[in-house]
Amino acid sequence: MAVQTIRDLFDCKTLYMIGGSTEYFRLSLLNISGEPIDLSSVSDIEWFFGLYDITSNQAILYKSLKTGGVTILADSKGKLTNVIQVCIENIDTINLSGGFKHQIAIIDGDGKRFVPFQGLIVIDRAILIPN
Repeated sequence: MAVQTIRDLFDCKTLYMIGGSTEYFRLSLLNISGEPIDLSSVSDIEWFFGLYDITSNQAILYKSLKTGGVTILADSKGKLTNVIQVCIENIDTINLSGGFKHQIAIIDGDGKRFVPFQGLIVIDRAILIPN
């Protein structure tokens, strides 16, 4: 059975996880002034995951509101918040280890893109029981 955890992020910290585990990362999205972003009218929120390499800008994993894996969280009254949750499935990282980068892109109703940050993810290999 895969380990499943939820992590809250309120700034761009380096994230750590074990390859092959299912992880839910909660990201608090703020504008340049540090105020919560109103996500009620966005057309999509995309999350990209790629190699931590200055020469590479290609995503090896992609999630979004439209395709799945990204959810806008609501408060106890059902009102959308500025917090999104990204689900990284165990199958997404089973064969990965090392340093990676991730990035959020918010697409508003007019199709304009806003990238609030990039961050780092470090994946360690799981320790397995020998056969």
